[in-house]
Amino acid sequence: MTHEKVLAQKEIDTSKRPIGVEKLPKELQGEFQQAKDFIDYVNNKQQAKKE
Repeated sequence: MTHEKVLAQKEIDTSKRPIGVEKLPKELQGEFQQAKDFIDYVNNKQQAKKE
């Protein structure tokens, strides 16, 4: 939920394109990147399991 919380707090619309960490305020970049890394990790594990 951290990922969504950061996007909601800054009212960022992701419907048009993914958001890069560099577009976020510095104070939120670390938390956002950790959440994004975890999401990517889980997605990769799920893909590997399907193959």
